[in-house]
Amino acid sequence: MPDLYDQLKKLDKHARYPYHMPGHKRNPEAGPLADVMAIDITEIDGFDDLHNPGGILREAQQRAAKTYGAEESFFLVNGGTAGVLAAVSAVCAQDREKSQDQPLLLAGRGSHQSLAHAAYLADAEVRWLWEEDRAEGEAVIPGTVYPAEVMEALTAASGEGHLPAAVFVTSPTYYGAVADIPSIVEIAHSFGVSVIVDEAHGAHFGFGQGMPDSALHAGADLVIDSVHKTLPSLTQTALLHVQGKQVDRDRLRRFLRIFQTSSPSYVLMASIDSCITMLREKPESLLGGPVLYKQLILETSASWKYLHILSRAAVQDPCKIVVSTAATHMTGRELYDILLENYHLQPEMAGENEVVFILTGMDTEEGLEALLWSLAAVDGMLADGTFTSSAEKPQFPGTPHPEVIRTITDAWDAPSEKLPLDDAEGRICADMIVPYPPGTPLLVPGERIDASMVQRLKALTSAGYSVRGLEKEDGVISLRALSSKTG
Repeated sequence: MPDLYDQLKKLDKHARYPYHMPGHKRNPEAGPLADVMAIDITEIDGFDDLHNPGGILREAQQRAAKTYGAEESFFLVNGGTAGVLAAVSAVCAQDREKSQDQPLLLAGRGSHQSLAHAAYLADAEVRWLWEEDRAEGEAVIPGTVYPAEVMEALTAASGEGHLPAAVFVTSPTYYGAVADIPSIVEIAHSFGVSVIVDEAHGAHFGFGQGMPDSALHAGADLVIDSVHKTLPSLTQTALLHVQGKQVDRDRLRRFLRIFQTSSPSYVLMASIDSCITMLREKPESLLGGPVLYKQLILETSASWKYLHILSRAAVQDPCKIVVSTAATHMTGRELYDILLENYHLQPEMAGENEVVFILTGMDTEEGLEALLWSLAAVDGMLADGTFTSSAEKPQFPGTPHPEVIRTITDAWDAPSEKLPLDDAEGRICADMIVPYPPGTPLLVPGERIDASMVQRLKALTSAGYSVRGLEKEDGVISLRALSSKTG
């Protein structure tokens, strides 16, 4: 069966004259992106409708579901964010209809900011599941939600007579840590509660030897996979999978119509479908590379004295390499900048004491050699003292657990004011404070700002990290807090 891209190419060759959108009319004179525009169409005859599929797009989504082992899969052209928003909104609306109470969510605090956005839109209460950090020597990275935490939280909610609409878990994390999804699903389902897994960074899970199993295979009800993160697909492409009877699928489709554009890009959808074809036909050749490359990186780095690459025990995702600078006077940001400016390597992100790299099946041996050579060179700089920092290494305090005072919706909609970070201790946050990447909030609206959080935010900004929700003007760092009259 030809995939969507093949059908689009046929249209290009045997085109009907386009008296319809988009305005470039597939004209080869339409500018530098004309080659891409040649397959960029709207919902014309024979090319189906993503929001009411009955032909070529339905077949493409069915291929995705079969490849991943889902009962049903939906193309996402607004990224994994649209999948999170739709999934959370659907379960919260279903819960509100059933109980007439404010929906409750149990969610790992390491969730992407889209979870907090979804809770805001659904006017849901969020009870955070605080992940334990994973330590390896002096290196520390954020961990995952543990089954015991889920059991404790569900037992407490059950005792209150208000079970959550869903348990929301991120696995793998941005750092490649993988949660025990089978146990979490078993516990949640024993209470009759749905499980949503943000598997955005794990679209490759379940394919090929050496890959962790997927959340779908573990029985999760809703799973979001961002195929563009680790697979050969265009940025902004993702999938939402559903299985079982826990979730009302008509309601899920409704929210997908709300959160996805009514003019979905056929270029993006063709990219998803072509990616699915590659996964289905040659998963081993597509994903064998990261497994072998990661093993080579771990073996090669064993002789380094200062930089430490976290082991597979801490970072189970073969597509993630985490290099720690914790045992040095170098920050993660400084290592990131050296690799970018001196060695022309673009890492995925800089953490406080670590740098994250993504491996995929599209990496080359030349690229791997450049990475290993550059990291070894930096390790040598640390060994011989030729690296000198421009400032004293900041002391990042441990991850604070902010006190929740008001719900996200209540606080975000309340009157607020901008004030200097130095004056923020004790106040109630009125905005999302999010280091980006990875996009995991340090503060959400409604949480009290304590001294350790102020210290952490100062350390991040002084070290050059980008933190959304903070403003800097004339050297003064500010944020928004509830006005003194309201909180």
